[in-house]
Amino acid sequence: MGAAKVFSVRVGLSKSKGTPDLVGNGCENCHGPADSHAAAENGEINKTDAEKEELRAALRLKVGPNEGNKSGQLFKTGSVVDMCMRCHDLDNSPEFDFQTYWPKVKHVGKD
Repeated sequence: MGAAKVFSVRVGLSKSKGTPDLVGNGCENCHGPADSHAAAENGEINKTDAEKEELRAALRLKVGPNEGNKSGQLFKTGSVVDMCMRCHDLDNSPEFDFQTYWPKVKHVGKD
């Protein structure tokens, strides 16, 4: 794992060329607790390559077809949009639209 990735896991993003809307957010804000993943990647605990991949896979967000928080979109407990709505609720983000925001923060292949 590169130094930038270690920094983002441990402290939070300070800058991001590909996803500037994530600046100031830690990985766990969206991906959930990742102590074991970070420790394995940093060599603090011994894990096989297969075990490391399993930890990485558990953190990957999978967006379902037509997933969203607006009328006509699919919203279910445990979905990616459900995680977003923990912070982007009506009090904090009344104009939040998952399908508009998701492309701004989506980052593929950052394992």
